[in-house]
Amino acid sequence: MQGRTCSEHPKFRTMHKTVGEHIRDLESRRQRLNEESLEDGLSQERRNEIDAEIRAITSAISHFLAAIETAQQLKFGKELQP
Repeated sequence: MQGRTCSEHPKFRTMHKTVGEHIRDLESRRQRLNEESLEDGLSQERRNEIDAEIRAITSAISHFLAAIETAQQLKFGKELQP
């Protein structure tokens, strides 16, 4: 992304959801994956894929929430917590 700002990136222009909507979508996807992981007859490969995706979703949600908290702290002039 050399030479461009984030707002100039093509994917940025296509984002029309709020952070809250992204978090809700991620939580919904995580729930569906948790339900799928309980199904009988799943291959070990598929179980591994599900587990990896759940970890990625959980990480993304954590990052979104941390960003929101940081933004709120900055907005209200509070010190950032390490």
